[in-house]
This record gives sequence, structure tokens and C-alpha cells, in this order.
Amino acid sequence: MSDFFLRSKHWLLFIPIALPTILSYVFQGIYGAELQEWSAEMQVNGPDMDFTPPNLHDYSVYLYGYILVMLLSGLTQLGWLWTMGNDLHDRVADGFNLKPKTFQITIAISGLFLLLTAFSLHQTFNWIADSLPGWVENGGPDDEDPMALIKTAFTYFAGFMLFGLITFGCQIYNVIYVGKTLKSIELGRPAKGGEFAGYAILSYLLIIGIWIMQPKVNRLIETGQMEEPREGVW
Repeated sequence: MSDFFLRSKHWLLFIPIALPTILSYVFQGIYGAELQEWSAEMQVNGPDMDFTPPNLHDYSVYLYGYILVMLLSGLTQLGWLWTMGNDLHDRVADGFNLKPKTFQITIAISGLFLLLTAFSLHQTFNWIADSLPGWVENGGPDDEDPMALIKTAFTYFAGFMLFGLITFGCQIYNVIYVGKTLKSIELGRPAKGGEFAGYAILSYLLIIGIWIMQPKVNRLIETGQMEEPREGVW
């Protein structure tokens, strides 16, 4: 797997990374078209329009497709970061002060949050799909305590956001680690803060950074310069 990320072309990695963004625009276009159609029908039919809520389960295939694409994109990014930070660590000169074990833990937390996000999307969609017809028919969740429902939703949301903040901190550490690793290999010595900041930013914005950094990695592998730290190989 490491060899895949080290030798893949930038465009091949860009495709799965960019797919969620592309699909979100497609879904927005589909939603906008359906909303315009619904508005036009409402203007024509007025009070005689059928307001029967749709069966959201009929649209579950779109959600599952998006979740799969989101997982593919997230795992591609994490796989690239793991390869650059973990598998290339032995190419860094002595004096590199970031800890591989910490990097491995932060990558694992990022992966866990990705899976939690996918699971939460699935569960939330199914809950809304099951509850919406009853809410429309009864004018709200009459069979449940509204305050208890709000409290439960807020608790889950607060827990998710807290985990999200922790994961954000892990992601910052991940890209700093990877940026410093790559820059240190380039310089043949441990890079300092200002020297690897650009690579860290590109690692965070990987949808852009993959076009800049991956060709350099390919060139190092093809020329054999990745075998040992060298001065100015990039």
C-alpha cells in the first residue's frame, strides 16, 4: 500500500480526494431543480397541492453512495499522510523531534472520526426518514417529549462536536508532522518551523497540495534519491 501512495501520479490521487466536492455540487444542482419544480407546482395548484411527504428511504441509495465516496476520499488522504509521515520517517536525519508514536495515534483518531461521521450520517438519515411521515401527519413529534428529544439531540451533537475539535487538533498535528518530514528529507536535516510551513498547509489542503507535492515524491522515488537524506533534492 505504501508503494501505491509513493508511486501514484498526482491526478490518480486527486480523483478520489475531489469526488465528495464534485458530488456535493451535483446533489445541490439536483436539489435546486427539484425545489424549483416543487415551487412551480405549488404556484399552479395552490391549496390543492398534495403535501404528502416523500419516502426518504427511496433516496437512501444516494446517501449510501455519498458515504462510500466520502470514506474513499478520507481514507485516501489518511493513507497518503500515513505513508509520507510514517513510512518515510526513517529517511529523516537525526534530530527530528516529532514522535512517530504520537503521529500514529493522531492518524488513528482521525480515521475513527471519519468512520463515526459516516455512521452518524447513516443513523440520522434513517431516523429522519422513519420519523418524518408521523411528524407531518401529527404536526410534530406528538408521541414524544419534545424537550427530551431536544436534550438527546443536543447531547449527541455536543459529543460529536467535542470529538470533532479533538480530531481537528489531531489533523493539525498530522499535517505538521508530514510537512516537516518531507521538508527535512529535502534539506537533509530536520526542518525548522518556517521552512516546512508551506508543506504543512499543502498537506492540509491536499486537494491542491497533491498536485505540487506528489510529483516531487515520484521524482525522488524514480531517481533513487529517497534512499538517504540529501541536500536540496527537491
